[in-house]
Amino acid sequence: LGEGRVLIAGGESRKQGTLQSLKSAFIVDALDPNDVQVGSDALAMKEARTGHMATRLSDGRGVLTGGRELVPGAAGPQDHTYSDTVEVFDPVEGFFAYVNDAQGNRLTLGGGRFGHSATVMAADTEMGAERLMIAGGMDGTAPNPSVELLTLMGTGSTLQGSVSVGAASLSVGAIFHASAPFANEVYPNGAVLLSGGYPTIADAEPNGALPSNPSGAVEMWTVEQGVLTRKCTSNLVTPRGFHTVSTGSRRAFFVG
Repeated sequence: LGEGRVLIAGGESRKQGTLQSLKSAFIVDALDPNDVQVGSDALAMKEARTGHMATRLSDGRGVLTGGRELVPGAAGPQDHTYSDTVEVFDPVEGFFAYVNDAQGNRLTLGGGRFGHSATVMAADTEMGAERLMIAGGMDGTAPNPSVELLTLMGTGSTLQGSVSVGAASLSVGAIFHASAPFANEVYPNGAVLLSGGYPTIADAEPNGALPSNPSGAVEMWTVEQGVLTRKCTSNLVTPRGFHTVSTGSRRAFFVG
């Protein structure tokens, strides 16, 4: 959120023996490392979410996309409720609000997404809009390998958005891959680096076993004439999932 503040929103917790998705949120103020303050969980998202993505915009607002709400007694991942909505948190106003489309209706992604990525791309300066690349995830029945460009305009909690589908599907694993913004002299308008991940939810969340069959793929995406376009692909030495990636200059660092 800026100025040392971090928004903690959603997730899951075991209550009375049942795993439940959380709707609550709170802010951690770590501006002074000798006096870290943790706010109460009085804040609440519009809906409970776990496995969602929270992405910081340039002005400090947070955008939350996708996720799922756990259904008690569910026999498998397909029985949970998967979200396709987008919320914004404005730290000045102090509450969450749904993002709407140009007609004033609740904005929705192309489908539910859980275990996806949401990465800030270079802003559209002509429109005065911020842009996020939404990639992969699970929609409740199968992996969702599509990518979408989420364009956002507006101030405070009054955020208006639009969604456009990319020109190709992912080559990395759709679920729990890693993403990072990548900008240098090669891509002055910004790009996104994706890596690893899992091809199916059974690989990422096997019943009673460790994750298996991670992807070793790496790919770079950028925006050309308003459309998400894959520019290049490569491979990791070691396939990875549930990992992180950081970028700097022409280098990327993969951990985990």
